[in-house]
Amino acid sequence: MGDAIDFLEEWPRNDRDIAHNATIKTCHMAFDGLKPIKAGRDAIRSFGDKKGILMKAPGVQPWTISSRSGGGRVSS
Repeated sequence: MGDAIDFLEEWPRNDRDIAHNATIKTCHMAFDGLKPIKAGRDAIRSFGDKKGILMKAPGVQPWTISSRSGGGRVSS
């Protein structure tokens, strides 16, 4: 939650709005234990979606695909 708070505090002042204020307040409350962490995660996710800064993760992460090239082992 600390990284989300840092991110929101670095957000440009001229682009802060009611959504930013609500999100940072929710994240601070989650960080302080006054709200569940899930509430903070949901708030930052919603903020990112509203601002159009989220990227969809691929269905299969590249590092989960096995390689046929030997798996990185070095022969002796």
